[in-house]
Order: sequence, then structure tokens, then C-alpha cells
Amino acid sequence: MGDAGGNPDAPRYALSYKSSAKKAVASIPQRKARERVEDAIEDLASEPRPPHSKQLKGKHSVYRRIDVGGVGGEYRVIYEVRDKELVVLVVIVGQREGVYNILKRLG
Repeated sequence: MGDAGGNPDAPRYALSYKSSAKKAVASIPQRKARERVEDAIEDLASEPRPPHSKQLKGKHSVYRRIDVGGVGGEYRVIYEVRDKELVVLVVIVGQREGVYNILKRLG
């Protein structure tokens, strides 16, 4: 598992996944790439807004994204931080070039 090195006194967020995002992670064919994505998502529990994350714009501004790169391709994780519930909801996981098409279909 990764270690975001966040504030140890900060609350830890629960991780939740849309079923399609969970399936997308499981279907990443390269084991090392899949583990990098899983570690990056796990890090969001202690640091839901890491410095390298970006808030989306326009009608999707409720979401944030992180990029996970390296051997096996570039992956993008789209997620929502629900501060009142202390939940990070992972909405979309996919290769960088495809996630915005998925996001458009969500509305």
C-alpha cells in the first residue's frame, strides 16, 4: 500500500467505489499498473486532495482527478470527496484518453 504521508491527526476517509470503477480497476491487465492504481486510491483515504490532484471544471466540478502513470500506461482516477460523510467515492478509473468520454455519459 502507498503512504501519502498526510497529517496523522487528519481524519481518515472511507473509500467507496461505483461498481463500474471497481470493475475497471480489477480489469487493468498489467499487475504492476493495477497495484499502482490501487495504491493511489488507497492514499486518498488519508489525503483526499493531494497536491497533484486537480478539480474538474464546469458541470463536473464536484469531481477531482489524479493521474497514475508508469509502465503499463497512464491511468486516470476520477473521484468525489464527500467531507460531511468522510467518504471518497471513486467514480471512474480508466486509461487517460478514455475517461472523459465515460464522464460525458454520466451527465
